[in-house]
Amino acid sequence: MNPVRISQRFPDVSILGRALGYELGFRQLDNSDPSIPATALIGENVTLTHMRFATGFHQLGSAPAGMLTFGVPVTGLRNWFGRAYRTSSILPFNQNSGIDGVSGKGFEAFTISFAEDFLADIASSYRIPIPRYLHRPTPESVIDRSTFNDRFRCLLSRVISYPDSGFAQEEEDELIITFLNAAQNGSSNADQSSTRRRSRALEQALAYIENHPGEVVTVRDICIENGIALRTLNRAFNERFGIGPTAYLNRQRLSAVRAELLRSPPETRVTSIANRWGFWHMGQFANDYRHLFGELPSQTNRD
Repeated sequence: MNPVRISQRFPDVSILGRALGYELGFRQLDNSDPSIPATALIGENVTLTHMRFATGFHQLGSAPAGMLTFGVPVTGLRNWFGRAYRTSSILPFNQNSGIDGVSGKGFEAFTISFAEDFLADIASSYRIPIPRYLHRPTPESVIDRSTFNDRFRCLLSRVISYPDSGFAQEEEDELIITFLNAAQNGSSNADQSSTRRRSRALEQALAYIENHPGEVVTVRDICIENGIALRTLNRAFNERFGIGPTAYLNRQRLSAVRAELLRSPPETRVTSIANRWGFWHMGQFANDYRHLFGELPSQTNRD
C-alpha cells in the first residue's frame, strides 16, 4: 500500500500532531508565526515527517501508540528533558516516555516512527539486535554515533524529497538498517567477526547474486537465504569493494539497465527497462544513473 503524502502549512502544532497520531501540548515561547510547514509520508509501518518552526516552543507530548519514534533534529534544538542537546544526536521516544524539549526559532527536524512489530521483523531478518533501551527509552537514551547519524539524516532527506516517493521494501529496510546500526552501542559481535567468516559471507553473497541472473536481488534476500548477519556482509563488501552490499547491488542493477538499453531499439521506453530492474522512482534512478555513467539514461546510445 502506497503511503499517504501530506505537504502543507499547519496553522497550529496540535493539528499537525493529530494528523500524525501524536498528543501534543506545545507551549509557544515567543511571538513569531506559530504555523508549521511540514511534509509527511504516512505508511502502514513507517511514518516520516519533516518540519520547520518559525517560533520557539517548549515541546511537550507523547508519540503514537504501538510505534517506536525517533526525533532527528537538524538545527535549533536547545535541550532535551532539561539536558543540553548534542549536535547530531538522535532522540528515541515513545508513548510512555513522552516528549520534553525546548526549541528556538528556526528549529528543523525529522521524526520517524516504526511499527514495533514491523521493526522487530526486519531486525530479525537481518539479524540485527534491537537494543533494550529502545523499548523503554529514557531521557538518557540518546544515540550519539555521528557517522551513522549523519548518514541517517541524509537518507531521510532523500526519501522525503521526491514528490512521487513511497516506501518501497528496499527503502523501508534501508531506513531501519541504518537506524539500528546507529543505535548499537560499542562494537558488535559482527564487527569482531574473523576474516575467514567475512570472506565466506562475501563468497556466499556473490554466488547467490550470480545464481539469480535477471532477478532483482536484495540484501535481505542474501542475508535470509544464506544465514548471514548484515554487519558481517556490510564489512565484507566494504573491505573488498569499498562500498556496502546495497550500493553494490544498486550499481549492478544500473549496469544491467545500461546493458539492456545499449541493445534495445530507440523506441524502447527507459521506464519499462528501469521498472524491470526494480527502479520505480524515476527521478532517483536518473540521478543515480548519471552519477555512475556520466550521462542520463535517455542519452545512452542505442542500436
